[in-house]
Amino acid sequence: MDLCDFSHVRDECSEIILIKIYDMKATAYLAIFALAILGISACSKDEEEPVLADPPATITTSINYTLNATPIELYHGLNEDGPDTACANCIPPVVYPYVIISIGMNASLNFQYHTARAQIPNHNYANPYWDGLGAFGGEIAHVGEVKGLAYVNSIPTVGWGYPAAMQKGHGYVMRYKHSSAYNLSSAEYHYARFYVDDWMTSATTGGVIGARLKYENEFTP
Repeated sequence: MDLCDFSHVRDECSEIILIKIYDMKATAYLAIFALAILGISACSKDEEEPVLADPPATITTSINYTLNATPIELYHGLNEDGPDTACANCIPPVVYPYVIISIGMNASLNFQYHTARAQIPNHNYANPYWDGLGAFGGEIAHVGEVKGLAYVNSIPTVGWGYPAAMQKGHGYVMRYKHSSAYNLSSAEYHYARFYVDDWMTSATTGGVIGARLKYENEFTP
């Protein structure tokens, strides 16, 4: 039989029930408070976590897509697949022992490779001893949004392609070969990691005309 059925203990039972309800509410409030404190602590930890510094070999530069823009040179040296012969019937034949692999950007704000071959080692784009081969020389993997170059810290196993749209705050890994014939070459891959730090805008129109980049060539995780 329930003790609260007796009139002489009814008041005492009511007090016990009220105390139990109060204790349950207090326990619930304490649990909610504790969870809130844990959430605030976790958020504070995330906010206070320092951003990784740029790697020691980081180079910061800017590129644009105007006609006089200079791409970023990734490789300038001997063609590992042997010299290219542009005119075998010429006397003497036109031979290009050297290859230049560069990365730039186009008007669509895509990364764009530049491949050229050269007759002399101290080639530059203004002398007559080089031959442009077009806008292909490797592949690109888009890593996604990252906090900086240091967060591009591995070689992707999937996602390689070309071209790749440039996005501010995103990371990329480039792979290329020391060869003028990327698709046909058996030479080994070389890698560079890139981070699009900010856009460059036109002083007159305000439109995007280039990008400020951070990169490390010959990247190995």
